[in-house]
Amino acid sequence: MQALTDPDVGEEFLLGQARVLDAGRFDTLVKNWALRADPDAADRRWKDEADREELTLARTTDGWHGTLWLTPA
Repeated sequence: MQALTDPDVGEEFLLGQARVLDAGRFDTLVKNWALRADPDAADRRWKDEADREELTLARTTDGWHGTLWLTPA
């Protein structure tokens, strides 16, 4: 990826940000950086919301809470 070699926004920039940002902010920065560096990547990763299946489990005081979403397929 050519953007990684750019001195203003490339690898050194990302490493510098990794040193000063917490993990959540760095994750957001990298996702936005990647979209700008390779705009077509968003199209390749995009999925229709109806095609997504999810299972979420969260521990609670007395057990577990779950959420499930399945497509008709």
